Amino acid sequence: MRGDEGRALASACRALVDDGVPMLTLARDLGRGATWVNFILECHDLRPAPHPIKSTARRTRV
Repeated sequence: MRGDEGRALASACRALVDDGVPMLTLARDLGRGATWVNFILECHDLRPAPHPIKSTARRTRV
């Protein structure tokens, strides 16, 4: 998974994730475990940026 074939697979998975396919759905459809897509993207430094946190801690009440 860490060679050229793994990099190609990770790039293809990243493209699908960027198109809106959930990582869990992709992993299940490929017959893998729930965190497999996260693992392969992390191995090749292709993880998408985390979603910004939507905290209400700094909101002021009016």
